[in-house]
Amino acid sequence: MKFSVHDAKVFIARPDTACAGFLVYGPDPMLVAHARERIVNFLKASGDGIRHQWAVAESLRGGAELLSLSLKSQDFFDERKVISVDKAGDGMAPAARMALDAHCEGDGWFVFTAGSLKPSSKLRQLFESNDRAAALPVYDAAMSTAEIQAALRNAGVTDVEAAALSYLTSLGRELPPQSFAQMIEKLSLYKEGDGSPLRLEEAEACAPPSGDGSLNGLIDLVMDGKTAKVGPVLRQVYGNGHKPVEILIRARWSFRSLLSVAGHADGPAKGVSAMRPPLFGPRRDRMLARARRWGASGAETALVQLLAADRELRSSVKIPEAASVERVLMRLSMLRAD
Repeated sequence: MKFSVHDAKVFIARPDTACAGFLVYGPDPMLVAHARERIVNFLKASGDGIRHQWAVAESLRGGAELLSLSLKSQDFFDERKVISVDKAGDGMAPAARMALDAHCEGDGWFVFTAGSLKPSSKLRQLFESNDRAAALPVYDAAMSTAEIQAALRNAGVTDVEAAALSYLTSLGRELPPQSFAQMIEKLSLYKEGDGSPLRLEEAEACAPPSGDGSLNGLIDLVMDGKTAKVGPVLRQVYGNGHKPVEILIRARWSFRSLLSVAGHADGPAKGVSAMRPPLFGPRRDRMLARARRWGASGAETALVQLLAADRELRSSVKIPEAASVERVLMRLSMLRAD
């Protein structure tokens, strides 16, 4: 089955267990891995005795029947399997085709992940043309209000005040998907057993911290030109478990939002008013001040440099990733330093 980017996001949140195989592909490895994780977790939760297992792509290229046999085999405890295969390419098409053709009710599932796949890709065409398979493109796009409401419902948070929903929708535009999913999970635990509506204060309490040592705080320092603090806070961010690619993704999201405001045809004030969902209070004032400080050309320059750094990290050439990210963030902060 073929999905658009929007429909793929909806499907990934609640995948169809009648499918035998899933192909998740896109240019950002972290987003693809996060989508795969959501599918795997959903399948594991769909029944008792379901186990996740990894398979090596090279072994399946050398034996197309191995995937099909693995999906049918059950261990001593009669467990079904979800088999994940990373870095899938067209060489995996024979194994996927055999597994789909031989799949029967009660067999396990398989989830392939890949980078960008052209429409002519044999693997992509196989998943798009088979009714028991799903080809799911994943790209760096903000969540819509409907998607956020669906995520909250799936987490058991069904009653949300309007102000809290507006706040969450704003965060959904700014946070990377993985960070936002973690916040939804935190909200679910926070409201467990509580029958009252989710209030704005509760949503704010569960939001990722924006102070020093947090990823949000780091990007704030870069955008506000606090160059002297970028290096020390970046090291704290690494210490908190954030990866170089994740930091670049977060920075791109922030500067893309900034460009939409700073580059508005009727000026930044109209640009910030046109944001959906709208920004209010200090967050609105901060966005407006940054838009005037950077301007459209400055925001564009920042995005170009972040994309160049991202390509450098993903290239086949080995580089010191942490140092490369620190260099680009320091350079950006100096563009609009105090």
